[in-house]
Amino acid sequence: MKYGWATAEVHAEVAASHLLDALGFGADRMFYVPHVRCFGCPRFPFEAMQVLDRLGLRQTIVRQLPDARFVDFEQVAVERHFDGHEIVAGDHKGWAWFELDRIDSSGRASRAERDALGLMARFLAHWDNKASNQRLVCLAPIAAGRAPCPRPFAFVHDLGATFGPKKIHLPSWQAAHIWADAKACRISMKDMPYDGGTLRDTEISEAGRALAARQLGALSTPQLTDLFETAGFGTFRGWNLRAWPVSEWVRVFREKVDEIRSAGPCP
Repeated sequence: MKYGWATAEVHAEVAASHLLDALGFGADRMFYVPHVRCFGCPRFPFEAMQVLDRLGLRQTIVRQLPDARFVDFEQVAVERHFDGHEIVAGDHKGWAWFELDRIDSSGRASRAERDALGLMARFLAHWDNKASNQRLVCLAPIAAGRAPCPRPFAFVHDLGATFGPKKIHLPSWQAAHIWADAKACRISMKDMPYDGGTLRDTEISEAGRALAARQLGALSTPQLTDLFETAGFGTFRGWNLRAWPVSEWVRVFREKVDEIRSAGPCP
């Protein structure tokens, strides 16, 4: 669970995950709930567990918390992990965006699908794209412990830093245009924090642009309204945060889709 009235990540991750799942790219199953009661929890679980882990005291302290003690949290995102067996290599988890170029297209993701996913990262302003924020899983049972996975699947795991780059900040999301060069169909994340992270400047193929435009364009205004309302975009509150009307989020969403449509034909 991700919680807290002082962060917009709860709402951003719910909306972005629902969107990518609806478009066919896969995502964790995220649910926004207004209230959660946690029995046996400390007041600030995330921070407390970090400190206790560093001291090696997590199990000792947690066992001493009375079962009847509870803490209430408001504005919570509940996450159910995407089905599949996580693929890791030692301490290395996830994947960097530049690694998508190494995918064998034979029976795997096509160039169009990879480009459309990269275009969606720019669409959402997914600037916190370090490798650990993407996951690689196997969708089929592996016969032996070290056997190759017959059905690997890559998707974005942590989408909390989206719709910004200030995280659910409508003016900055509106100002973050899709294309660095619309004629060349080039996207760049260099205007985002961390100089774009692992997503390097990329020229999107015409097939990738058309795929993203077709999938995004299939979403109706009622569906987009539901997307933002379900994630609490129009009502969330917190310290130094403000909400814009859902209708404005839908309008800017449509503008970005039109920006993708109007580019090209890509080289």
